[in-house]
This record gives sequence, structure tokens and C-alpha cells, in this order.
Amino acid sequence: MMNFWVQLKNRLWQGQEGASMLMAVVLAIVTMAAIAFNFLAESEQKQSGASVTYTSTNAFLLADAGVRYVEKCLKDPPVTPDVCPTGASSVDWKSDFITTPATTFTKNFPTPDSSGTFSIEFIQNAINDTNNIRIRSTGTYKGAIRTIGSTVSRFTTCVLGEQAISYCTSSNIKNSASTTDPNSPVQSCPAVTVELIYPSEFPDDPAPTSCPNAEYPDYSNGSPSMAPPYQYCDWELDGTTAVSVGAFNYIASGGAASGQNVVKVNSSSGFALGMKVRLTRGALLPSGASAGSTTVTLNSTTGFAANQLVKFVNLSTLGSVLPTIEEIKIQSVDSATQLTLASALGSSYNANDVADLTDLSTSATHEEHTITGISGNDLTLSGNLSSTYPEGSSVESIIEMWVAKDFGMRNQSSLTVKGALKVNVGNDVILENTSEMLVFGSVALHMDNNFNLKNAAKMNEVMGFAGDLLVQVGNDALFENSSSFAGGVIANHDIVVENNAELTGSLSGDTVNLVNNATLIFDPNAGVDSDGIEDCVPATFNPPSQSE
Repeated sequence: MMNFWVQLKNRLWQGQEGASMLMAVVLAIVTMAAIAFNFLAESEQKQSGASVTYTSTNAFLLADAGVRYVEKCLKDPPVTPDVCPTGASSVDWKSDFITTPATTFTKNFPTPDSSGTFSIEFIQNAINDTNNIRIRSTGTYKGAIRTIGSTVSRFTTCVLGEQAISYCTSSNIKNSASTTDPNSPVQSCPAVTVELIYPSEFPDDPAPTSCPNAEYPDYSNGSPSMAPPYQYCDWELDGTTAVSVGAFNYIASGGAASGQNVVKVNSSSGFALGMKVRLTRGALLPSGASAGSTTVTLNSTTGFAANQLVKFVNLSTLGSVLPTIEEIKIQSVDSATQLTLASALGSSYNANDVADLTDLSTSATHEEHTITGISGNDLTLSGNLSSTYPEGSSVESIIEMWVAKDFGMRNQSSLTVKGALKVNVGNDVILENTSEMLVFGSVALHMDNNFNLKNAAKMNEVMGFAGDLLVQVGNDALFENSSSFAGGVIANHDIVVENNAELTGSLSGDTVNLVNNATLIFDPNAGVDSDGIEDCVPATFNPPSQSE
């Protein structure tokens, strides 16, 4: 009997263990089902949120496209007018677009489900006039709606040079930093726009993104030689390497007559076949000129005008480390041979030295050709001259260089620029450790990313004409540690000048900060003579306001 009860007890315990195990399995299944259900619900919620974000972003992009589309239509009306608002070629935007009911314009972006459109409304606003108009652009995508308001201006003016500092977000001058401009930094929003150019604007195949290659080799310390088409992957000078690019000289005795295609210069050194050149009218000082004089006699004042900047050049010093050249504004043209200057000459000049109107800002008579032949000092041009250029007129190279990646100068290296040079850089530019760019012409330096001048590096210090150098920066610009610079600077984002850096010119960026004994000497002519000044695209209109 005892065995029976023991066996029964054991069976009951075994049954309880089996039931417990069964309950555990059921609980585990329920828990996993709950987790799976929550996961699916959360995933569906996230997908729904992502879908909302996706459609809202596309709606915003369509609204922004509408603003850009109408800006293009109004400022540069197309040949086919039906693709733009009626009246796009109007001479009075307010009269033609501000109507009751409001003028509207809609464009569809066909998709498989025809879900993308923008619509434009020309709205009442105090800013509206002949050349400025307020618009509202509404983008619609799969039920999402985004709206941008913006002002389109027919004309824009470059704010660079209007004051020492132009900024949008903020500007600070502190810790013993200083500027010679008596005016405070001026807010202008957005202050500038530096258009990014890499890689779509870079010439030739294969694409520079795959460089170095045959089209875009690396350039290092003089190799390969700089020559057309001036296309490189990385461009670098390091150590005491010194190189020169470009050419500049003056038309020799007898001048160059309209209709001819051969020009004699004093020296053809530096000129090359296939090189583009610019001829600009100038004049000689037949009897020289004395330091302290405010009146000068030229062989002819034809082409000279009041308020032009004229460079006086001592030809005998052109090959020296520090040539005698100065830049002075013309106060008046007194006769066929005499000028009165706005300030006195600082140096004396010899007979047959030059009064040079090379700078673009002078609006002097000029034209461009390509060199097709060189014989001695005779340059054969691709076309006949349309104007006459007397002795003392200038001939300078025009070079556009393309650097797909980085442009760097380090450790006492130097680059001497003659003529007009424009450098397009796909990434960063850095000059450091007493490297130097000497400008004996003009330089426009454009980069998509960052610029850094540091550790006693110099740009355009020898001649120091701020009008001859323009730096356009797609991201941030930093000048530091006793660096020296003369020119104009435009940056999409931050400009910082610090630690005893000294600049002459004008700065324009989103934020501009001078700190730690930095100095900015204001020059209103900053960048005006570079071939890149036409790229200065400031905004005289209000920043877009956005609303749902």
C-alpha cells in the first residue's frame, strides 16, 4: 500500500511539472507575439513618419524650384515665352504682375502619378516696384504643401568693397583686433553667394572625380610644366620651389594699328602658342614724371577718363623683386596730353615709362585674342585688331586653371603670377609656412570648400593692390598666425582673421570675426580688377521666408 501512495505522489508532481512547462511555453509565445506586434506597429509608424518627411521635403524642393524658375524667367527671359509667366520680359514688374486678382503661374512636374507641381503668385508687398517683386511659391507633392516667399530683383550689386566687413549672421571685432573702416560692419542677408563648380563645371572627359589621369595629372613642384589646358588633379608647391605662370608686357615702338593681327611687344618671354591674351590701351610718359607731381603729361590721353585708376610703371624695375609701380585715381583729363591726379605721385618715373590702364575696373579700350604664332617679339593673333593700341599699351595673358582636388603651397614655396589668372579648385586651398603668391597682374581664386592662409604665408603683399586679388570660398576662410593678404574675400560661411594676421581689402561672409591682434585695412577697390569679380553675386533681396 505504501508503494501505491508513493507512486501516486510522484505522478502528481510530474503532472504539475508538465503543466508548469506548458504554461511557460504559452507565456513565451504570448510575449513573442506581443513583441512582434509592437515591432510591426512601430515600423508602420516609422514608415508613415518617413513617408510624411519624404513628401514634405519634396514639396519644399518643388517650392524652391518655383522660386528659381521664376527668377530665371524674369531676369533672363527665354526665347520661347510660353514656358514663363506672361509678361516675363516686362520693363515694369509692379504694373504688369501686381493685379487683382493676383497674377498666378503654375507648372507641373510629371511623375508616374502626376503628383508634383509648383504654383507662383505675385503678391502685394511694399518692396514691389519696377525692378523688384515679391512672389509666393507653393510646392505640392502627394498631398504635402510647402510655401516659400521671396523677392526677385532685376539688378544686383556686389556688396564687397562697400565697407570693410559685410556679414549676415554675426560679426565680432575683439581681443585687440582692429579695422581702419570708421563704419561698423554692415549686415546684408544673404551677404554673398559663391556658386559651387565641382565637378559639373570642370572641362573634359574622363571626369575629374577619377583623377589623377591623363586629363587631370597631379602637379608637384614644377612638374608637369604649366601649359594649356591648365588642368590638374592636386596642385602643390613644397619647399623652396619657385615657379611663374602667365605673361605680361607692353606694345613696342610703333604701336599696333586697327586691322592688323601681328603685335610687337618689348619682350615675348612667357607668352606661348594657344595662350589667350588681352590688349588694353595705355600711354607713355614721354618726359617722365617727378615724385610729388599731381599733373602728368602722356603721349596721348585718348581712352583715359576721370575717376579711372591708372598704374604708373617704371619699366626698368619690372624684373626686380620690388618694381616701382603705384596706382592713383585720375581727377580730370585736362587736354589731349595732360592728366590731373587725385593724389601726388610717390615715386619718380623716367621718359617712356608707362601709364597703365590694364585693370578691368578702368573700362579702358581692350580686346581679347589667342596667340597663333610667335616670332622673336612678334605675336600673331587669331584675329585682326578692332582698335588701335599705341606704344605703352599692355598685352597680358588670360589663364583659367582647373584643380580638381586641393591647391597647396608650403614651406617657403612661391608662385609668381603675371597677367590675369583664374584658378578653380574643387576642394581646399591652403598656403602656409612662409609660402607666397606674388601678384603682378590679377588673380581670381575660387574653391568649393575651405581656404586657409597661415604661419606667415603671404598673398599679394609685394604689390599690395587689393583690386588685383579676389578669393571666393564655398565654405570657410581662415587667416591666422601673422599671415598677410591684400584683396577681397567672399565666403558662403565663416571668415576668421586671427593671431596677428593682417589684411588689406574687404570681407563678405555669413559670419566675419577679427580676433587676437588681427588687422583689416579697408580698401573699397578690393577684388574689382580680378577676372572673377563678375562672379560676385550678392543678394539685394530679402532672405526667403518659409511657412507651411
